[in-house]
Amino acid sequence: MPDLRTGPKHLTLEERTEIQNCLFQGVTFKAIARRIGKDPTTVSKEVKKHIQVIPARIEDAAPCSQLLKAPFVCNGCQRKRYCKLEKHEYLARPAHEAYRDTLVECRTGIAFAKESFYEDDRIITEGIKQAQGLRVEHINLEERVIVNAGMKTKVRKATPIVLANDILPLVEDLVANAQKSGYIWKRNEDEWYASYYAALEAAGCRKLTPYSCRHTTATALAITEGIAPQTIKRVMRWSTTKMLDRYAHPEMSDALSAVDAIKKANE
Repeated sequence: MPDLRTGPKHLTLEERTEIQNCLFQGVTFKAIARRIGKDPTTVSKEVKKHIQVIPARIEDAAPCSQLLKAPFVCNGCQRKRYCKLEKHEYLARPAHEAYRDTLVECRTGIAFAKESFYEDDRIITEGIKQAQGLRVEHINLEERVIVNAGMKTKVRKATPIVLANDILPLVEDLVANAQKSGYIWKRNEDEWYASYYAALEAAGCRKLTPYSCRHTTATALAITEGIAPQTIKRVMRWSTTKMLDRYAHPEMSDALSAVDAIKKANE
């Protein structure tokens, strides 16, 4: 088991709990930073990185304008209990578990022979220099998957991305138009983000980071009736179903429906 002791640049569970409690009290990032002995930027990044999204309870609701500025979450909002808009929350324990998962994956590493290490280093370096992107060969239209994509974890690298049927025509067009070059897109990271946000604006969609889109997808899957946890794990390309604890936000009505379902299942 890797050593998970935190250094001065890392937050402890106690510090994250203090951040959570301060947010509920409406304390500013600067004041929180003074309490835990960290830089305000560290607190801001921590909160924004571990936002949990709770979908709106009404359709086509405009996002709350308060979420566009600090503290970016609803923890301390006095109207949260009655609000039907999309909610953003920061919770210490899920945030710390996410941090530990990332730390384990980063510190576990991969066993490389020296020759393999240098060869992989060369491939990665050349890929960055050449701004490699998504290739046609990565997409299997027949099976509706994208393979060999996602470099953040070994699990994401090994698990295909499944494509929703609704977006398949768009993917088919992208593949058809990319046959000559072999690339669906070939841009460096900065260019990709610029194109992504430009596309959101052109489509009239609100500005969401790709990471927020992933959070929203996970939450939607978690609260949709009839989807097995193992299926959600496969779609999200997680290594364990315990990640569901961060995205499932059942209300009392969900709990009542669940116990009523026991009788229906036996009828």
